[in-house]
Amino acid sequence: RGRCAPGCDAAQTTRSQRPFPARPHETATRALRCSLASRRSLGRQRPGAGRADHFVGYTSCVIATAATRGVALGSEYSSYDAVELGRLIQAREVSPLELVDSVIESIERLNPVLNAVVCRLDEDARRTAQGPLPKGPLSGVPMLLKDLLSPYAGKPFTSGSRLYANYVPDTDAELVRRYKAAGLIITGKTNTPEFGILPVTEPELFGPCRNPWNVDRTPGGSSGGSAAAVASGIVPVAHGGDGGGSIRIPASCCGLFGLKPTRGRNPCGPDASEHWLGFAVEHALTRSVRDLQDRLRYA
Repeated sequence: RGRCAPGCDAAQTTRSQRPFPARPHETATRALRCSLASRRSLGRQRPGAGRADHFVGYTSCVIATAATRGVALGSEYSSYDAVELGRLIQAREVSPLELVDSVIESIERLNPVLNAVVCRLDEDARRTAQGPLPKGPLSGVPMLLKDLLSPYAGKPFTSGSRLYANYVPDTDAELVRRYKAAGLIITGKTNTPEFGILPVTEPELFGPCRNPWNVDRTPGGSSGGSAAAVASGIVPVAHGGDGGGSIRIPASCCGLFGLKPTRGRNPCGPDASEHWLGFAVEHALTRSVRDLQDRLRYA
């Protein structure tokens, strides 16, 4: 186990055996509400208000039955969408640092099974959360960035390929710059197949990502790492890109909301005017419709 690349806080995940074929998503047959009291409660409001499961037809904070081999999803934090977390921050019921610490805790607990996050930015995220943040409805809300299409200055940008395992860009993508300007806190980068080519997420560089509903199954691709992270409750929203289904396929596999915006709607610069001759468009995967809509305002 070595470091992913200069600037990454986590050790590189070594390639593991591929235990499953690419098969359709199979929903958990039974779920139980899970609430962990390890952190200050976020529930100072009427039951269910603003929570992700208020908008989604499944409970996002669950323990799946052994029959479906799902992972145990944790903490009350994971039951809120990004819009509601932003409201709680503005109401001072929770701080950005507490949310970042919850993300770090979730990654440490779930990522050894899921392999969704391939580069952790723990210290950068904690430093950002403690400093002054721009004002806005999503300021202080944590997110993850797919390791494809949008570079983050000073951090590894592998595109899921061994060819770029040590590549570190020196400029932010325009979309990353806008995320930062909105106050969103990027806590890490997510797994993707090499150059985003396949509809499953099994790169040689990092090994396969697994579906949190059933770890024997794929989360889809190419935004599979982002989808697995959102579906498992690590973050409420994660960046993705879609040329031939790379947001929509993982959203379907993991029971999320995903949208491929109109080509040209979201920026690709400054390194490119368009991706894949305009076929690939970047956006997000979320657990609520309003999060998906809200992200367009900051793209």
